Amino acid sequence: MPRLPRMTNPSSITTRVRIAWALLVLGSIYALGWYKSAENHRDYRALATWRQQLKDLDGESKAEKARLGSWIRSLHSHRDAKRQIEIEFNGGAPLSIADGTTYHWMHPEYGIPVELAFNGNEIVSSSVAGSQIAQAHREPTTTYRSGMAEAFRRSIAEVLPWLWILVFIVAVVSSRHGLFAAITTLSLSLAYGCAIIVSPYYTLSVSGIFSNDRLFFAFLMYMSSIIAAAFRMPRDDARPEFRFGLRTVLVAMAILAISMAAGSFGYVALMISLPGLLAYLVVVYSFQRPSRTLTHSSQTSTA
Repeated sequence: MPRLPRMTNPSSITTRVRIAWALLVLGSIYALGWYKSAENHRDYRALATWRQQLKDLDGESKAEKARLGSWIRSLHSHRDAKRQIEIEFNGGAPLSIADGTTYHWMHPEYGIPVELAFNGNEIVSSSVAGSQIAQAHREPTTTYRSGMAEAFRRSIAEVLPWLWILVFIVAVVSSRHGLFAAITTLSLSLAYGCAIIVSPYYTLSVSGIFSNDRLFFAFLMYMSSIIAAAFRMPRDDARPEFRFGLRTVLVAMAILAISMAAGSFGYVALMISLPGLLAYLVVVYSFQRPSRTLTHSSQTSTA
C-alpha cells in the first residue's frame, strides 16, 4: 500500500515560527549590544594606553628639558652655534627663520618648545619652556561617544521607554492582543536595557551598574514584561516541559560560551536573564491553573 503523506500539526508550525522570530529579535538585540560594548572597550583601551604614555613621558620630558637648556646655554659663546643647532634640530639642513632672527622648534617626542634668537651665527637669547606632551602625542580618535552606533543607542534610549509604556497598557487592558503586546514589551525592555548597559558614560562594574538609575528602570520594565507575558500566555502552553538531553546541554553550553566571549556585557546579560526566568516560573506555577479542557480530558482518561 502507498504511504499516506504525513500531516503536519499547524500549531507546531506556529510555535516554530514564534520561536524563530523570538530568537531573531533576541539575537539582533544581543548582537547590537555586543558590537557597541566592543566599541566602548576598544576606545577605552586606546585612551588608557594614551594616558599611560603621557604619564610615562612626563618624567622623561623633565630630564630632556634640563639637558636641552644646559646644552643651549653652552652654545651662547660659540660663533658656530647656528650650525650646531642645524645639526641637532634640523638634520644639518639650514634653519627656516621667518623674521630672520628668531627660530622656533618643538621636540617631536616630548613636546618641549624651544625659541632661539640669532645675531648672525650666534645665539643672543634662548627659551626652553615646559613640555607640552599632549600636543606631541594627540589623543587617539575615538567613536564611542560620537559614532553611528552611539547615535543609534541614544535614539533607542530616548524613544523606547515611552513606547514601552503605551504597549504595556495594551498588554494589561486588551485580552485579544494582550499576549502579543506583552511579548513586544519584553523585546522593548531588553532593547532599552541593552542600550543603557552599553552607554559609554557608565562602566560595566558593580559601582557603575548600581549608580545607573536608568538601568534600574530598565530592570523594572523587564520584570514587568516577564510577569505580563506569563499571565497572558495560554494556560496549556505556559508551563514548559523540562527535558534534559544532549540538545539541552549543547544549547546551554552554546549560550554560556557566547556570554563568556562577549566579556562583561555577556556576564551582565546572563545574570539579568536569571531573575526573569525565575519570575516567569513563579507566576506560571503559582498563579496559573491548567485549562478546563486539559483537566476534563485527564479526568475522562482516569475514569
